[in-house]
Amino acid sequence: MRCLFLVFSTFLSFSCFAETLTMNDAIKIAERFIVENGYTEAININFKDPLELESMEFTSEREKLLKYRFGQLRSKAIGAKKTSESWHIAFDFSEFESKEICRVVILKLDGSLPHMAHQSGSRSYFLGFE
Repeated sequence: MRCLFLVFSTFLSFSCFAETLTMNDAIKIAERFIVENGYTEAININFKDPLELESMEFTSEREKLLKYRFGQLRSKAIGAKKTSESWHIAFDFSEFESKEICRVVILKLDGSLPHMAHQSGSRSYFLGFE
């Protein structure tokens, strides 16, 4: 029982005191994430290997993913929101101007586990930096 308490209290001490990123640092991580995972028009870079897969992608073949993703998003964030658990960083589509939707990268407050949100976000909600 004592061992279990020590493990649990150690976990709590690490999770409670994880450093929260500033908004600017969260934006930098999200902007790097979309470039490294092939969503922008960036070329001649070292794309992440393996690429982070989205929940609705129908292949895990690297070249097909890079071809499909290429040029989908603009490389600069258009907005950032912080919740009690995560940062949500929004990006405009590059192929068309949408005043209604955007894509959103979600990452933990400490910058870990960045991933693309499953659905497009509401541009009017995410636009701007709080």
